[in-house]
Amino acid sequence: AAPFLAKAMRRLKPLNEERGKVQHHRTALAKKVAAGLHKLGKHVSAQARLLLRHKLGKAKKTPEEIAADVAMAQSVADAVDLSGIDFLIDATEADLAAVAADSAQMVLAQLGVTDNSDLVNQVNEAAVKYAEDRAAEMVGMRYDAAGDLVPSANAEYVISDTTRSLLQDTIASGLEDNIGLDEIAANIEDSFGFSAERADLIARTEISRANSEGALEAARGAADELGLNVKKVWQLAPDYEDQDDDGICQDNADDGAIDLDEQFSSGDDTVPAHPNCRCVVTFETDSGEDTGEEDA
Repeated sequence: AAPFLAKAMRRLKPLNEERGKVQHHRTALAKKVAAGLHKLGKHVSAQARLLLRHKLGKAKKTPEEIAADVAMAQSVADAVDLSGIDFLIDATEADLAAVAADSAQMVLAQLGVTDNSDLVNQVNEAAVKYAEDRAAEMVGMRYDAAGDLVPSANAEYVISDTTRSLLQDTIASGLEDNIGLDEIAANIEDSFGFSAERADLIARTEISRANSEGALEAARGAADELGLNVKKVWQLAPDYEDQDDDGICQDNADDGAIDLDEQFSSGDDTVPAHPNCRCVVTFETDSGEDTGEEDA
C-alpha cells in the first residue's frame, strides 16, 4: 500500500488579549468588582469588630499567647459571613460571556468556519454556559440540574476562599502587633482583599480565562463537527521570565502541541496558569498540504 504523507501543520495567530473588546469588558468588570469588594470590606470589618471585642490582650505576649492569637484570627475569619461576595455572580457573567463568545468567533474564522451557523450557535451557547458556570464557581457554587445555585465541592480558583485567607492574615497581624480594635477594623477595610488592586487582578485573570476558554471551545467544536485535526500550544508571554511563576508556564510551553482535551503540565486546560498570567494558548491544524514526508 502507498504510504500516507504527513500534513503540514499551520499555527493560528494568537488572540490579542489587548484588543478593544477585551479591554472594554476587563475595565467594566474591574469597576463592578471594585465597588462590590469595597462594600463587602465595610460589612466584614463591622463583623470582625463585633467578634473581636473583649478579646484583645496585653501588649507583651508569650509564644503561647501569640499562637492563641493566630488561632483566634482563624476562628474570627471562619465566623465572618462572606455570602455578600455572591455579588460576583451577577457582576461577572455578562462580561465573561461576551469575551468568550468573541474569542470563539475569532478562532472559528481562523479555522475557515464562516458559513456553518449550527457550529457558530453551538460555540456561542458554550460561551454563555461557561460564563454562568465560572461566575458561580468563583464563589464556590454551581448550578444543579434544576438550575438552582448550590455549594460545589469541586470548585477551583474560588475567590471567596482567598478572601477569607487574606482576612485571617490581616486579623492575625493586628493581634500580633496589638494595634487595637479600631485599627484592626480599619486595616480590614483597607486591605488588599477588598481593594481596587485586587478587583483589577480578578478582572484581568477572569477575562483572560474567558478569552482562552472561548477559543478552546471553538477549536473543540471545529474538531468534533468538521473532523479537523487541531492541537493546542502554550505560548509564553513576550516578557516571560522563569521567576514569575517558578517555571510553571515554561513547563507548559515545553509540552509542545498537545490534544485539545489533554492537560498541560500545570494541570490546566488553557491559560491562565496563575493570577496575572500573560501567556496565550494558540492552535495548530492541518494546512491541507503534504509535507513530502511519510507519516509514521
